[in-house]
Amino acid sequence: QPNVNARFIATVLNNLAGNYERSGRIGQAIDIYGQALEVESSDARTDPLSVSTTMGNLGRSLCKNNEHRKALSLLDKSLVIAKRYLPEDHNDVANALGLLSLCCQQLGEAERAMQLCEEAVAIASHCLPHNH
Repeated sequence: QPNVNARFIATVLNNLAGNYERSGRIGQAIDIYGQALEVESSDARTDPLSVSTTMGNLGRSLCKNNEHRKALSLLDKSLVIAKRYLPEDHNDVANALGLLSLCCQQLGEAERAMQLCEEAVAIASHCLPHNH
C-alpha cells in the first residue's frame, strides 16, 4: 500500500510545477518536478505509474529548457515503466512515446523521433472510439 502522504505531496508538487511550466517559469517547474520525483522515489511503495508520469513531466520541462540529454534519459525511463505496467495500446504509453519523440526531434534525431511518433499515433488511433 503506497504512502498516502507521499502520494498527496507528490501530486500537489506536480500540480504546482505544472502551473509554473504553463506560466513560462520553466526553471521553477524543473525544481518542483524534481522535488515530486524525490518524494515518490523515497517511498518504495509508490505506484510506478505515478513515478513514470512525474518523470515525463520533468523530462518535458527539461526539454523545454534545452536540457535534452537529461530529458531524454528521464523520458526513456518513463516509457519503460509505462510499457511495463500498462497494456501496449494504452493512451499513457502513446503520451510517453510522444514526449520522447519531441525530445528526439529537438536533438536532431529525426528518424527515431518519426518512429516514436508513428508508434504513438498508431496507439492513439486504436484508443479512439470507432465513430472518430
